Amino acid sequence: MRTNPETGIYSGYYRLVESYRNHSGRVCHRTLLNAGFLDA
Repeated sequence: MRTNPETGIYSGYYRLVESYRNHSGRVCHRTLLNAGFLDA
């Protein structure tokens, strides 16, 4: 959830992420696609 800068409304946001482990073994997330705000 975040604020849409165009409307000023707090709404959902689609982001496709991938989880992976780095060289230290920690879980990290990589953004694959920023699809944008949900249309309500």
